[in-house]
Amino acid sequence: MKVLEGASPVELLAVPGWLVDEPELQKRGIVPVECLKPSTVFCTSWFTTPQYVVKVVHRNVTEEVDICAFLQQDPASSDNHIIPCEVVRSHKTSLVMPYLPSVGTLLRIDDDWLAALLEVTRQLLEGIEYLHRNRIAHMDICTGNLLAGTSREAGFDGRIADGGLYIIDFDRSRRLPLGPGEQGAIPLPPTQFVPPPGITRLDPYSWDVYCVGRVLEFLLKTRPDETPPWIAQQLMLWLKGDEQGCTGVCHCRPTARRALRVVNAIKWCIRAADFCGNAVGYLKDMLRSHLGSRV
Repeated sequence: MKVLEGASPVELLAVPGWLVDEPELQKRGIVPVECLKPSTVFCTSWFTTPQYVVKVVHRNVTEEVDICAFLQQDPASSDNHIIPCEVVRSHKTSLVMPYLPSVGTLLRIDDDWLAALLEVTRQLLEGIEYLHRNRIAHMDICTGNLLAGTSREAGFDGRIADGGLYIIDFDRSRRLPLGPGEQGAIPLPPTQFVPPPGITRLDPYSWDVYCVGRVLEFLLKTRPDETPPWIAQQLMLWLKGDEQGCTGVCHCRPTARRALRVVNAIKWCIRAADFCGNAVGYLKDMLRSHLGSRV
């Protein structure tokens, strides 16, 4: 019987010695102890705070470092939702970033699930619109590439906002010559979400918005015992669109900018309705106290 050669599972999940001994990481007190993704992503110990993730950028990934470095130039911008990270150039280039929980955390810490879902969608569209404004398409938006800032992480790192959404993994991202509404279709890379049947090329900005719709679809399915809120269901379908295989600029779904404006309007309307409902209830209670049961 032929024995297949290659690294054992233990070896694949090991932290490379050169990474542990990396002088630039040691200067920062960062010691990777666990593998999150073989040969690429590692993290420090949970018992060491703050906890960090180290992503080794391989040579065949040409644009990720440049894109991440560019996006770090304006970290204070409220609409910049890239995870704060540091580019460490040494034996191999790596990205050092805070360890954050998954985006689903933002839905579990708010009693109003619909409000939390709309806020996650708003922040995601805000981050995507920021990328698109800078002629960058992420190309692999999915729940696995979205993280959450909580009070714990915000307490360790001033760059993290409690309740903030952060986008990671720019290894498939593209800096484009043209902006939204001008850029035509390009080949789609391998991605977490499968494209619509028969689609291999698409307007990259429109693809990002389609993936936002798929993220919303996934999050709606995390509550299988409940009927999805109508407004969230319609928003998801609108973002996904009805793909017609556009070879130029895609008009099958909204731009990130337009979608962001609509979500902001929805949130405002819900707040206004809640306020009016509370105001009516308060007025009725006040009248009852003065006029008795006739009200």
